[in-house]
This record gives sequence, structure tokens and C-alpha cells, in this order.
Amino acid sequence: MGVKLSSTANSPKDAICKVIGMAGHSSDKNQCSFCCVTKDEINAVDLDHICPRNTHGLRKQAIEWKNAVTLADRKAIFQTYGVRYSVLYELPYFDPLSNAAVEPMHNIFLGLLQHHGQNIFGLKISAQNSEYQTKRRCSQPRGRKTDVLGDENEDESADQESLYAPDCQIPTDLNPLGARFSGKAENLQRLQDVNQEI
Repeated sequence: MGVKLSSTANSPKDAICKVIGMAGHSSDKNQCSFCCVTKDEINAVDLDHICPRNTHGLRKQAIEWKNAVTLADRKAIFQTYGVRYSVLYELPYFDPLSNAAVEPMHNIFLGLLQHHGQNIFGLKISAQNSEYQTKRRCSQPRGRKTDVLGDENEDESADQESLYAPDCQIPTDLNPLGARFSGKAENLQRLQDVNQEI
């Protein structure tokens, strides 16, 4: 039997923020669940000037929101602190900073791995070249060698063969997953080194 879900949450970070009574990442003043950085200070890298949030302060602000008499007071408290009341604050052991983590799929696979793949290994294609490069790679006759960076190369030497893919998205020695590269060829060597370490 089980439960049939018609859809799932598009943004788990927003969902967990609503459950624990905190403002989400789209808030102007209180976008972070762990510190008091505003959108104006988002590029700050000096950790000495970043004020971390604490559980006691969050619980006190949530109770203050709950005890507010008018809707205007509640809105003002939420705008100031980015916290509203949640029934979870009634649990004495509940810590909103450590008990409400984003699940690994969104935090690791879509965050860290995406950053490493696109920015470090050069796996992304610029928006203006992506359609052209995709059509060019996939429209070539089967078996014709194409440089991973998109240029044709007539050099048939054996040591260069691993840098070419005979068809669209076919794995090679340096590119076992068949990913399309838009970066420098040296990124392929880094990818091979990482694959060997794993």
C-alpha cells in the first residue's frame, strides 16, 4: 500500500526553515540559519565580524514572537530576528542549529559536487556555446574523433587518443563518465588523478 505523494518539496532548505520557525534564504535581513549575516554583508569573509546565532537566543526570540499580542508585533519581531514560534521549541532537547540539517543529497551532491565538477574540473559549458557545441559533437559521424574541447584534430597518435571521444558522451580513459568538458585539457588529467585515488 504505502503513501502516494503527488509532488515533493522543490526547496528543502525553505521547508526546514518553516518547520523550525526561521526565515529562509530569500530573506533580506536573516537569510542564514546559523549566523546574522544580511544580504548586504553576504560577501564578507572576515569571520571575526560575523555574529553566530545561538540556541538560547533563538528560543527566546521564538517565545517573544508567540507572546506578541498583535499581528504587527509578530511581523516586526520576525523582520528583526528572522524567527517565529514553532512547536519544536517546546522540546527541551531541540536545538534548531544542529537538529535541522539539510539532507546530504541537496547539501553534498547538488552543492559541493556541483561546485567541484563545474568550477574546478571545468565540466560546464558557457550558455552561448552550449547549444552550438552540443549540436556539433552529436551531429558528427560515428567513429570520427573530436577534441573534448570541441575542435577537430587530425592527429591520430596513440597517446592523444584518450583525449578524444569517438561519439557524443562516450567514456574515455580520462573521462570515464563521458562528461563534456569546456575547460582546459589539464582538467582532464586532474580528473584522471582523482579517479585513480578513488
